[in-house]
Amino acid sequence: MYHELSERGVYTCVVTPNYLANTVLSKTLYNGAERIKFNQLSDMFVSLRKSLLGRKREREFYFAYWNGVDAIAHKYGSTSEEYDAELNSVFYLLNNELLERCRNTDTALIITADHGHVYIPQENFHDLSSDTQLLSALNVPPTGDSRALFIHPRAADDIDRLLADRFGSTSQIVDSDDALRNNFFGQTEVEQKVRWRLGQKIILPYKPHSYVFRYPTYDYKPLLGNHGGLTLDELLVPLVVYEL
Repeated sequence: MYHELSERGVYTCVVTPNYLANTVLSKTLYNGAERIKFNQLSDMFVSLRKSLLGRKREREFYFAYWNGVDAIAHKYGSTSEEYDAELNSVFYLLNNELLERCRNTDTALIITADHGHVYIPQENFHDLSSDTQLLSALNVPPTGDSRALFIHPRAADDIDRLLADRFGSTSQIVDSDDALRNNFFGQTEVEQKVRWRLGQKIILPYKPHSYVFRYPTYDYKPLLGNHGGLTLDELLVPLVVYEL
């Protein structure tokens, strides 16, 4: 995207957390854009404000990512006081640094999210590492995410019945080929080296349940907030467009 914008005469810049700036994912996603690194929410907004007020080109595109809302929602849940406090911090700085101080800059401000969150009660957390019947029917333990499991069965015989018994009351069980045909992973063709990681079946919870396989070497702590499933709280995201 950034290369295409540059070819159209648009300067592009990504404002990104310092600890994420040099990861492989960031280098891939933001290839072609300049980068401004920040440490906290405060200097993210200050960097954006300085960039807008010091604008040197007619057309510029800035993308800023803040992970704090997601991190707080994972740890405390999206209905918690901590989550509300985090949102209040974001909107306080948004108002003080951008809305109040960057008026009349001929700028379109777009606010959105890459996913929502659903609260997972502790009693709805399921550890699959002790489910010997399920594991004996699989080539490898379930992979993917706790709300989007990829299943690699040893054989097709009876796997549908077994999965329906384990997940049918909480989740949609989708054939991986059907998911690909229906563009679950985007409209571009998925490479074969990615395809095999999806397994033959995908488990997508539509109720607030979470499923993990606990590896002995990893101390997994259940997340009160999660995403990746089919509830509306996860699927629907805000889209705010405001002219400065």
